[in-house]
Amino acid sequence: MKRTTRMISRPPRSFVVSRRRDRSRGAGTLMVTGVIVGVAVVAWAILGATSFLTAQHRARATADMAALAGAQAVVDAGGLGDATTIACDAARVTAAAHQAAVNDCQVVAFARFVAVQTKVSVGPPFVAPGFPQRLEAVARAGNPTEE
Repeated sequence: MKRTTRMISRPPRSFVVSRRRDRSRGAGTLMVTGVIVGVAVVAWAILGATSFLTAQHRARATADMAALAGAQAVVDAGGLGDATTIACDAARVTAAAHQAAVNDCQVVAFARFVAVQTKVSVGPPFVAPGFPQRLEAVARAGNPTEE
């Protein structure tokens, strides 16, 4: 006796693709792209703000050091020579050592009192749009009167 195998054929399944599913194609790509752009914008803003604050701190510190150096140079000179030239030269050297420029230097000298005022400008390490290219700071230093 011969056995015959009979194959049972099933009707093909029909796959129904809903229209709703078709509309959502590519939504993940857009979402990921949006998240990446959002993160990049936030990183750009944080980098710009951090750079601005760093430059502002550097400008203030450099202005203080330049004013102190100028006042100390006048005191060390002991009143010999032009106080403005001595003080401003020392302030410029100190500012240059800190990658800054002295925009203005004034010396007020009385009998036993010298005050040096410097205005220093510093550029930020990273310039972001909307933030200033250079920051300025003013500092004043002097020796107290001795009695």
